[in-house]
Amino acid sequence: MRLASYFGFSLTAISVLVAVGYFIAYLFNASSWTPGFATLVLLNLLSLGILSLFVGVLGEYFSQIYDQLKKSPMPIIETQRPDPARNDKT
Repeated sequence: MRLASYFGFSLTAISVLVAVGYFIAYLFNASSWTPGFATLVLLNLLSLGILSLFVGVLGEYFSQIYDQLKKSPMPIIETQRPDPARNDKT
């Protein structure tokens, strides 16, 4: 799950760098751009990066919970109360 977190963080950082690159390229050569291309690319990269980051964070959280549950001792039941729904006389 840490791999998903690292992937999400790196993809988000790359999308920010690509956004800066597109902005600088737009300032110097605005006439040859296809309208909407940079927006679509950046939104796809950014959303994939953020989603991967959150999946990694959730996976880390669930793995911590799972590890804590594995380490807890098994409960010992000393006595068993009779179940009133069952008509057992045990």
